[in-house]
Amino acid sequence: MTAIRGNVELIKKHYEDKINDADFNEIIEDIGISSVRLIGLVNEFLNMSRLEQGKMQFKQEEFDIAEIIEDVVKELQLNASAKNLFIKSTVPSGKFPLVLADRDRTHEILINLISNGLTYSDRGGCVIAATVLDKSVKISVSDTGKGISLQSQNLLFRKFQQADVNIYTRDAARSTGLGLYISKLMVEAMRGSIFLEKSEVGVGSTFVFTLPVA
Repeated sequence: MTAIRGNVELIKKHYEDKINDADFNEIIEDIGISSVRLIGLVNEFLNMSRLEQGKMQFKQEEFDIAEIIEDVVKELQLNASAKNLFIKSTVPSGKFPLVLADRDRTHEILINLISNGLTYSDRGGCVIAATVLDKSVKISVSDTGKGISLQSQNLLFRKFQQADVNIYTRDAARSTGLGLYISKLMVEAMRGSIFLEKSEVGVGSTFVFTLPVA
């Protein structure tokens, strides 16, 4: 899949101006988009397998959660702008105790939660906040998306399952239903917890995860 993606990029770079057929250009673009998506799917399956077998290594690092949140907000800013959505953090750097977890895995979890919020929002955007609990830091990701009905909320964090009444909407979201499941395994491996704090249909949702204080 990586070879396919690379070759598509070469075609677009060196031959795009020589191709006058708009339909053919669209085909090339579709191949590129699909190859990126499939690479992502393969990585998700590999991550899931390693997590379930206990083969994924987790570092024990002390870091400022605000710095990770700021990096993710910058990384996803273009995604939000493309849908005319906002993405912002209310977490001031240096105002929270350091957490003890794997920096890269925490980054992945934030990417997943915020990307979900942007995917299912057609207006508004996402806000990331944090509070200090007794021996942990609680990070919340709130969106202004379609929300999750009560009967669908118990489907969250299950393998291959999206919390949507209509199963035929899965392809529109371009999701395997593994993101929350993988995030749950990662958070729990770092001695934290993850859950849906609140959700209202037509208003939005707030997902929360915790990490231990260093």
